[in-house]
Amino acid sequence: MVAFDKDFIEDEIRILRWNSFIEKKRAVIKTEFPEVMKLIKLFLKPIVDRINNNEKFNKVWI
Repeated sequence: MVAFDKDFIEDEIRILRWNSFIEKKRAVIKTEFPEVMKLIKLFLKPIVDRINNNEKFNKVWI
């Protein structure tokens, strides 16, 4: 998935857009774009892998 690629995560324009978004929303916790993408990947990768392998995802979200 492109969003998990290093080039996507380290793209200067995306980082600038993320920083602008954080400022606009006046975020209390200012997390860097690469860290956010790392967490999103951690959450979504198992699901994406199952879909790509035509497997069921039997986890429950609480």
